[in-house]
Amino acid sequence: FSGVVSVICLVGVVSNTLNLTVFLRGNLKESHYTYLTVLSASDLTTVWLVFFSGLARGVLKDSLFWGCFDAFVHLPLGSASTSISILTLMLVTFERLVIIKAPVASMRLCTTTVARQASAMVILFSVIFSIPYCFTFIVKDGHIKYHHFAKSQYYSVHNWIRLVLFGFLPGVVLLLGNLLLLHSLRPRKYQQQSLHHQQPAPSFDSSPSSNSHNGISTPSLKRQKTHRGKNNNNN
Repeated sequence: FSGVVSVICLVGVVSNTLNLTVFLRGNLKESHYTYLTVLSASDLTTVWLVFFSGLARGVLKDSLFWGCFDAFVHLPLGSASTSISILTLMLVTFERLVIIKAPVASMRLCTTTVARQASAMVILFSVIFSIPYCFTFIVKDGHIKYHHFAKSQYYSVHNWIRLVLFGFLPGVVLLLGNLLLLHSLRPRKYQQQSLHHQQPAPSFDSSPSSNSHNGISTPSLKRQKTHRGKNNNNN
């Protein structure tokens, strides 16, 4: 288990590190690059946490230190990082819809300043919402056990709210948002195809009558006229 998870996580580490390297360059100033930077950073955090959690549950399962890491670091911090990724994906979808459906409003909403403010709010909300997971486990008699808080009604309600906010709701929003994006792009595609078919084909008429009618004399016509003038003079 830990071997398979480690390989998958290392692929995610490499890809997200490359993404961050590109997005953090100074020449990418558009608002969606702000969201993609936050998304790559949160995904990179998640895959590192899952990587060490896989080791803690696999080859290092007998280590109390790594057990504490899995219980007290991976659970709350991983909850926050995955929540940030989910909400950021929703922001990216919303921005694309605004750009296509309301181009005028996008000039005010789809800016770098708005993207940074929205990302900061997402990070703050995700961190605060994940605080209860810091009190799920306790260490007692050298063993990691569930805290009584984890068996409370508040903890159960919190888990249901998390399931709705970061599970069902994002799934519906992303599904409907991407369907609307596809529906908005289809008329533009058909419009471009119709305009392409409606363009008149260029006509090439090289007859002397058409050239003289258009006031255009080709070099061959000029030579013919000059040759005829010389013959008339000789006669």
